[in-house]
Amino acid sequence: MNLHNMSYSEKRELAEKLDTPRDILLDLARDVDAGVRAYVADNTNTSQDVLRYLSTDNSYWVRSKVVTNPNTPNDILIKAVKDHDNTVRGFLATNPKTPLIALRELSKDTRYGIRRKVANNPSISEDILRALAKDKDWVVRSHAVAHPMASRALLVMFFEYEQSLKYADMDVIKSLYENAKSPKFLKNVMYTLYGKWL
Repeated sequence: MNLHNMSYSEKRELAEKLDTPRDILLDLARDVDAGVRAYVADNTNTSQDVLRYLSTDNSYWVRSKVVTNPNTPNDILIKAVKDHDNTVRGFLATNPKTPLIALRELSKDTRYGIRRKVANNPSISEDILRALAKDKDWVVRSHAVAHPMASRALLVMFFEYEQSLKYADMDVIKSLYENAKSPKFLKNVMYTLYGKWL
């Protein structure tokens, strides 16, 4: 198969197909067009060796696809925490297969949007969730307290923390109130204190 004579759309279609042979995917991973390489990185049939190769691609789009591919090795996902591009780190934060060590690092990212995405990750651990519920940014805290993994005890702790702030954020209080796991007594307290905002 001569890839050099193919159009971009033909290469893209080939890169997307799950039955494309791995040796062809390897050749497509070296294509001059970042779009073709991104489709290879997104293909769940792409080998771990090719994903390793693409993880150092100069295109953030390609690296973003690598960190969301379910076959990407953990060591590559951990290294991606240090990626200079916010988009790559953001996609990494949403991947349920991202190792906890990487999620812990991302939970300290300087960008609140990345920390918010960590707070929404379904594989987050309780210690990360606890730290994010005390984040300086109300948006991050609001997402952390709404996480379905938060236990009743954690939700009470989150409420106590929010109350300890000079100004409790109403969006955080509302997220706590709306969390299905919030204990009834806690909802009663919140309603008494903040009923008109809920």
